Amino acid sequence: MKKVLKAFAVMLAAVMLLLTFVACDSNADNPNFATVMTINGTKITAGEYLYYLSETKESIRSLDTVRAASEYWKLPFGDTGMNNQEYAIYLAKNKAINRVILEQKMKEYGFKLSESDLETMQTLMDYYIMGFDYEDTKNGTKLFKEALKDSGLTYDIFYSMQATGAMAQTMIDELYSAGKSNEITQDEIKQYYDDNYVRVKHILISVYNSDGKKMEGEELEDAKARADKAYERATSGQEEFDSLVTELSEDSGSKSYPDGYIFTENETSFPVEFNEASVDMQVGEIRMIETAYGYHIMKKYDINETSTLFDIKHDDVYNEMAVLRFQEMFDGWVEEADVVEMEDELAKIKFEYISTSYDTTVTATPTPSK
Repeated sequence: MKKVLKAFAVMLAAVMLLLTFVACDSNADNPNFATVMTINGTKITAGEYLYYLSETKESIRSLDTVRAASEYWKLPFGDTGMNNQEYAIYLAKNKAINRVILEQKMKEYGFKLSESDLETMQTLMDYYIMGFDYEDTKNGTKLFKEALKDSGLTYDIFYSMQATGAMAQTMIDELYSAGKSNEITQDEIKQYYDDNYVRVKHILISVYNSDGKKMEGEELEDAKARADKAYERATSGQEEFDSLVTELSEDSGSKSYPDGYIFTENETSFPVEFNEASVDMQVGEIRMIETAYGYHIMKKYDINETSTLFDIKHDDVYNEMAVLRFQEMFDGWVEEADVVEMEDELAKIKFEYISTSYDTTVTATPTPSK
């Protein structure tokens, strides 16, 4: 739920975007209430889909704000086989599918949000309401619900959209924690730790100067020379690696984590080259690699050198296992879901009319036509 709270500003901006849609006297007259998809019989309105599409378009556009929009959206998105526009649309549809399936499965299993989650969700909804009338909650609620209605949404659907993270975490806790039907045992957690985690300490010689700028010329050559010297000292066998880390490393984390970094190959906090080398190395091996951050003189350590190392990572290991198992289960639900797309209605929603904060040339509103 912390991520939901941090997203207040983004969500509120999205709500305000929805307010640009046309207002109508009834749902039947409002094109935002047109059904664009059904998931296991549950309808997705154009308004809900537009909300998700505006989110995904904003997120993907933030990855490259320099290129002209006309060029950017035609570029491939990684190795997905889709261009940026196609991928944004794909993600928007997936968000709708995920929201509905989570809600359906919560009801099927009889799970409910915790009191803490309910309080957090109420705080979030109150935040939106205050955006319409800070002093009068009753009037703010009325205006908020009217805005949602104009946008092809209801209060309950919008609430569900904001609660997807809490619903997913609730299902994970109810399915996999101790004493539950799919409990992940302590033996399984330890085995996963042994099979997937590595422990590495490193000396970082940064290629960025004190001004945060990438080094060039002699300054860069000096960094490389210092890295070579550090590697020479580390492999000489005459000095303790820990002492060299304390003396030479320009990574503050090296000092914050005296036992080293303990992680899996899928860790997203480190460069890919760092992860790959960590997995490839043998315990006790010292290796120097180069990444965008600079030069790393790395040493791999035994993850079970002391019993406290596993204890420190225990909860992280459990959480990773639970998320992976739930994702596998959830993917199965998505695969089995009866998803029907109303192609004629989806075609009325023009991607190019949905502006982002990085594009100032779009003036048309993203209202689907009748």
